[in-house]
Parts: sequence; C-alpha cells; structure tokens
Amino acid sequence: LQHKELLELYNNNELQVCEEKLVLEDVKMTWNFQGDTKKWVFKENDGCIVLIDQRITKELRDEGTAREICNRIQSLRKTGKLVPADIVNVFYNVEQEEKDELSSVFENFTDLIEKRTRIKVMP
Repeated sequence: LQHKELLELYNNNELQVCEEKLVLEDVKMTWNFQGDTKKWVFKENDGCIVLIDQRITKELRDEGTAREICNRIQSLRKTGKLVPADIVNVFYNVEQEEKDELSSVFENFTDLIEKRTRIKVMP
C-alpha cells in the first residue's frame, strides 16, 4: 500500500483494496525509517515512532567530561574519607594542550559540577 492509502485506512478505519474491504483491525502497520542512519536511531513499537539524533555534539561531549570530573572528585572525597558535610574547594589547572576543551567544560558546566559534588570550583 502507498502512504496515501495507509493514511486513508488509518483515518477511516477501513479501505477498499481489490474489491475487498480492509478494516484497521485486520492490518498490522509497521513503520520503517529510510533516512540517514548515521545521524538517527529509529525505533518503532505499537505505532509509536522515536527518532534520536545520535551525533555527539561539542555540548554533549563537554557534559560527559563534566560528569567524569564529578565522578573523579567524588572518588577523591571517598579516598580521603570525607563526609558530605565536609567543606571542600577544588582548584584546577589546565595543561596548555587541553586548555580550549577543558576550559570550556569548566566555564559552561561549573554549576553542574558544584551541584553534583557540593563543592566550590575555583580556577
């Protein structure tokens, strides 16, 4: 069936095909994605279609780095046997080779890092 015919079946709950009357309950529709599979992940289930852009943007990469920084800070707190009530300040120094990438992470995700680790981040 063509897209137009499927829409008619879906909207009217019936469709005439080769002198036979099809009702919506007689047909199982499955949807297929024919777009850019390097860009999109496609999932269809019970008539619901979900497309997710799977490209890793700079913002997503930076957020992942910020979460990794949080993880490492929490590991250091655990190693130092600190409790959540202990006040901790974190100082960082970025090596020249990684300056652009990591500086933007600290600039854009300081709030996330401070909230997740309950610390104050200072350059």
